[in-house]
Amino acid sequence: MEATMKFVEANEKVDLTSWGITDMIGAAFWRQVSETIQQQLIDTPPRLDLPFYWRENDGRKGPCPADPLTLYLTLPLGIDEDAEVNFQVSFEAVIDDTIDSLTNLEGKSDKDGTAHLQQLARRLREMADKLDSVPTMGE
Repeated sequence: MEATMKFVEANEKVDLTSWGITDMIGAAFWRQVSETIQQQLIDTPPRLDLPFYWRENDGRKGPCPADPLTLYLTLPLGIDEDAEVNFQVSFEAVIDDTIDSLTNLEGKSDKDGTAHLQQLARRLREMADKLDSVPTMGE
């Protein structure tokens, strides 16, 4: 299964016309820039991957991340149509943010938050089992 991002139609579309920069150049120009970026993101969706599998490097001219759960977000917004811009985040940090958002200062959650965290924990265990079940070649 390929992990291809898809544009969420319910979201806002790319629109730079209200960023306060239209006064300098003009709304029509920024509307065109917005439409171009929007179309580029639809034609070449952002990607999310774990660059750790490259082993020697990150597959993007950088060192291999030490944390195998480092996620890279790749956006097709580089210097030309084929260049990409990358961001990285630790999956653990994403989970920590989720826990922080569902708990109070004492680290306790209400029933709904606990149920949500338990759902996440079950899915993570299922994914860990899936990783553990991949056979080694030659065995």
